[in-house]
Amino acid sequence: MVLRVQYNFNEMRIALITHMLIFSMAGFCQDTLLYKKTVETLSEGDFGPNKKNYIHTFFKVGFYQNTDALNTCLIQGGNSFTSGYGVRFKRKLSSKLAFGYDLGYDFNQYRFKRDLSSLYSQLNGFLTSDSLKTDKLTFGILELAPYFRINFGKRGDHLGKYLDFVFYGALMISSKHVLKWDHPNSSIIKKSTYKSRRLGYTNKLFYGIEMRYGNAFYNLFMRYRCVHIFNSKLNDNPYQPSLISWGAYIIIPD
Repeated sequence: MVLRVQYNFNEMRIALITHMLIFSMAGFCQDTLLYKKTVETLSEGDFGPNKKNYIHTFFKVGFYQNTDALNTCLIQGGNSFTSGYGVRFKRKLSSKLAFGYDLGYDFNQYRFKRDLSSLYSQLNGFLTSDSLKTDKLTFGILELAPYFRINFGKRGDHLGKYLDFVFYGALMISSKHVLKWDHPNSSIIKKSTYKSRRLGYTNKLFYGIEMRYGNAFYNLFMRYRCVHIFNSKLNDNPYQPSLISWGAYIIIPD
């Protein structure tokens, strides 16, 4: 009789352990499924390079070139440039279309050749001597640039290839004119420098158009500014720096 009771007790213990194992495995499986579902949900979210919304930063560098247009200043091409940094917002409309806007800051420099069209000559009315080595205009702008994008080619979880059509507006927040001469007593002082700030003869609001081809790593762009830099305070019909620039954006993925 005692042996039968002991036997039943062992059966109960085995059954209890079995049920505990079954319930533990069931709970573990539920946790695994929940985790898997959470990961899938996050990976299928709306944010990403080729998803509904995306944000990334960029660095830009470009160059101004001399043109054959009338009333244009002669500039030094390699030393006349634009550079900037900003944030780009993108919203996907379909597999082929998207739109967005850039917010950024640009630094611009025009370095003029020694000529009657230079900024110094326009300010003073005569050509300078050979001792003038530097005649440059620099200014900084804040920029808002909405764009419309057409995507093409194969695409994965990255930006892929695209063509952007951009309209931009900008506000000049700083300006400076820098002149440097060889000093008459060059054995003591190599150069004399003169700087003017907050220039009243520059326009403050600008707008223009831009076209850029890009992928996940860079954009190539060409830009046309629709507003001249110098206003009538310089003179009645001033020579103007180049309206056209070209260069590249370097994409910094987030």
